[in-house]
Amino acid sequence: MRKSVGIVYALGIAIAIAGAGVGQTPLTLTNTASGGPASATMTTGGVHSLDMQNARVGGISCMFSTSSTLAYLPTQAALNPASTGAGGANAAPGFTVQWWYKVTAPTTFGYLWGESTWGSFRCFQNGAAGVGNVIIRGPLTDLTTTGAPLQNATDAQGWVHFALVVDSQANTSTWYVNGAQNATGPANITGQGSNLAHFGYNASSGPGTCNFDDVRIYDWARTAADVAADYQISAGGVGPSGSPNTPDLGYYECESTILRGSGTGAPGSTITFGLDAPTSAGLPYQMASSLGTGPIPIGMRSLRLTIDPLFTGSIGGSLPQIFVNYAGVIGASGRAGASLNIPPFQFLKGNTIHTAFVTFDAQSPLGIKAISSTYTFAIN
Repeated sequence: MRKSVGIVYALGIAIAIAGAGVGQTPLTLTNTASGGPASATMTTGGVHSLDMQNARVGGISCMFSTSSTLAYLPTQAALNPASTGAGGANAAPGFTVQWWYKVTAPTTFGYLWGESTWGSFRCFQNGAAGVGNVIIRGPLTDLTTTGAPLQNATDAQGWVHFALVVDSQANTSTWYVNGAQNATGPANITGQGSNLAHFGYNASSGPGTCNFDDVRIYDWARTAADVAADYQISAGGVGPSGSPNTPDLGYYECESTILRGSGTGAPGSTITFGLDAPTSAGLPYQMASSLGTGPIPIGMRSLRLTIDPLFTGSIGGSLPQIFVNYAGVIGASGRAGASLNIPPFQFLKGNTIHTAFVTFDAQSPLGIKAISSTYTFAIN
């Protein structure tokens, strides 16, 4: 009965709830990249936290940060300019770092990410970059954005999307802002990294109050078309170039509850899901799929799905041979598994399916403990 009441609330009742206070324990972030460590922990507590109100991607949460020294995420991402990583046959050697960014004081100096032991490789804003711009320096030729994107390229909520692509084959470094090329120049990069720091830079000051979301680290040089696709919030599957959209070194969606998926998306095939809900061990969950991303408001949070016939069919329990384990209990490890068996009908091609889940707890606002990120794939 508790779960049925919770799902009724999830179908659209919106009640404002107060956010929880932030503790001093260093935050651990799940890494949903195809490789690299499963998670990484901030070096200092009380500086970084999950912001449940200002998410740019996924609709649940993003990273909130305040200015501090010694506060950053050691990702263990080893950038190798000579590697094509998991990019496949279509990839060029190099690396790519992408992130959504929102800063309260866009003219304040501060470091965003880098690796001090690799020729002082660093990315920072303002200072030598000029007001409103971002620059990279270190074991490569400096490259600065143009047009002060921190001031002039933000959306209505104050977010801007950055991507740095270093292409060793072409010997170029390129900045992309909001999916479009902004600046390019010779890379001349030397050496390789071992542990990229993000959400800060070793012992140096951050940019003040800011948010990060959808941070991606690839060990290959992404194409302009792939970066543009990611700006449109493409997740999973492959990009226009044929290389994977999913990063191979670091993928920090900045969500506390993650839905991962894998599969070709072909009619007659199976999409396999991994539910990662570390705060919901032992609690019941309900997954759902839909053709749209809504959102469905749940208090101050939202479920990035649409209430449509697919949604209703996926939660009704009447098609267990298609929606496998769409309801169940999160295991003691904070994880569970489910799958979607795509019917073998060719007319399904061209549809895009979005899937997410919620967990239930009577002590939580509206009876809902957690809301997951949304996994999206195309039937092709």
